[in-house]
Amino acid sequence: MANMLDYLDWRGDLTFQQSKFNEVDNLLIAQMCYAPFEGIVKEGMEGMLTVKEVADLYFEKYTLRKQKSMESQQIRATGVLAKMAQSKRFKDCYLGFYVQQTTEKQQFSAITMDLGENCLYIAFRGTDNTLVGWKEDLTMCYASNIQSQKDAVEYLENIKGLYPKKKIYVGGHSKGGNLSVYAAVKCKKAYQKDILLVFNNDGPGFRKDIVESKEYMEMLPKIRTIVPESSIVGMLLEHREAYTIVRSTQSGGMQHDATSWEVLGRHFIYLETVSDGSKKIDSTISAWIEDLTVEEKKYVVDAIFNVLMAAGFSTVTSIQKEPLKNALALVKEMKNLTPQTKKYISTAVSMLVKEGNKTVRKAIPFPYEDEEKG
Repeated sequence: MANMLDYLDWRGDLTFQQSKFNEVDNLLIAQMCYAPFEGIVKEGMEGMLTVKEVADLYFEKYTLRKQKSMESQQIRATGVLAKMAQSKRFKDCYLGFYVQQTTEKQQFSAITMDLGENCLYIAFRGTDNTLVGWKEDLTMCYASNIQSQKDAVEYLENIKGLYPKKKIYVGGHSKGGNLSVYAAVKCKKAYQKDILLVFNNDGPGFRKDIVESKEYMEMLPKIRTIVPESSIVGMLLEHREAYTIVRSTQSGGMQHDATSWEVLGRHFIYLETVSDGSKKIDSTISAWIEDLTVEEKKYVVDAIFNVLMAAGFSTVTSIQKEPLKNALALVKEMKNLTPQTKKYISTAVSMLVKEGNKTVRKAIPFPYEDEEKG
């Protein structure tokens, strides 16, 4: 038993010709794409570099001192890149078409790896540390086509247009998994036949109108959703595909860190079901989402993030720093909300707590209540 980085110690000397592309290879690339490749990997076809060449430039730019100031996702991606650059399996694969876009409305990033053997892997990055990225995730609760999803379709179609004869894998972690499925479902029909598999690594699902569509059902046989035992993000919204459940060295919400997923040989270590805690959280959030109208969901999401941004926050880390000072800033901004907005937020939070209590009561026997009845 080991994690996915140890997998490269075991199988890193085997090329894709010697051992076919597998689910662990998918996750390695999906994690690597969290690395900040700005100024290293180009956007177009010109100047594509091997993983080894990219790593050499990357570690020249990001010294150990600079790596210490990176976000946790970037640190993990840096470790994955280092291992891949040392492996025979990945070091000569080409990287290109890096895109990174963060605006007031969206956070989107993607990269493409040429695996050789006439095959590409298109990787979509998951949510980063920006509040914009987190707001996009919550927007999925009431909107069926957010900007990043549209960009993912455009990106896949652009790559496939440049490489019409190549087969492709599409994948990502967290929101990147959702973007991968959306891009595969919504891209041109002519391109879909060349999609081999779509990997959603602990990413959220979709609203019912998407999963019940004909185009989604047609892509369904190619979708592989992989979640850890205590999955939270991967259980959100609607899924129609079966889950592959894997064991993690972490616990609770920390299992979202895919580098903790346990590997044996060419595969993950599988489990039969997600944990009771994962089921409880999923049922609580699902009930809360169902109880609010589309207008209420949008109002609550916009209000919460408007308050955070007005208070001067742009990243999750900025909220965590100096908690007392930040709490006071939030209280100050909350005072500026209209009575109606305060009511919406209060109602949404109360409903979430109420649904959570219902779930706990269903799952846990209360002997004292039985004694009172007796």
